Amino acid sequence: MPLNLPPGTGQSVVPAVTPTWIFTPNTSAINTVRVVNIGQYPVYVGGLGCGQASGFPVPPGSRPLELQNVTATLYAASYVSVGSSVSTLNAGYTAGTSTVVTSSSVTTAAGSVLVVGNTANTGWESVVVGTVSTSGTTIGTSSPLLMDHESGQVVYSATAQIGQIRVSAGVV
Repeated sequence: MPLNLPPGTGQSVVPAVTPTWIFTPNTSAINTVRVVNIGQYPVYVGGLGCGQASGFPVPPGSRPLELQNVTATLYAASYVSVGSSVSTLNAGYTAGTSTVVTSSSVTTAAGSVLVVGNTANTGWESVVVGTVSTSGTTIGTSSPLLMDHESGQVVYSATAQIGQIRVSAGVV
């Protein structure tokens, strides 16, 4: 996990597909942050719920993203390549839930990535599989869901495309 280093000190961060902490503002100062994508895949920056569907994209090779007067903690998430539909949710789940049940067996393993929700809008998120029941219908996630999901929402297979960023805080 990155450390809060003195202003202007750059740090390399390799965000997961779920939000990874990158910066906490100093409330007694004007906070400026520069984010440079030094990897080969897009990275998404935003608040705690940021992800590919809801974060601000920072493409590889782009000019640095410079944010001034930052007053909230920032997170980043790596890109996922969404695959085919593998099942649907058998019930509705609220943010904070870390176990979901699907309507049919999902062939996956711990450490793999799934996408939950309709990818045609911003109501979807990436999850990392922590555990899978013997039947393949109960999936434990390595971190809680960040948003609510209705019964019947699609679950997709996905492939993580891990990015890398350099974060500099302070006067840049």
